[in-house]
Amino acid sequence: MAEVVDVTLIRDNLPKGFLESESFAKEKSNAAKLKKLLPRLASSSFEALINRLYRERGVKAWVS
Repeated sequence: MAEVVDVTLIRDNLPKGFLESESFAKEKSNAAKLKKLLPRLASSSFEALINRLYRERGVKAWVS
């Protein structure tokens, strides 16, 4: 059974100015790096994501 993680920012629930903040700019940059590292991220299973982000880099990880 595939696991799905859906992360969505709800604009109305964000603090005013958040999307223009320096903090968000850093996270947007991080997301772009992640997308470059895992180009088919949206279609990856959770297990594949963990494998590519951690196990392939020598980090012991497990999903329970």
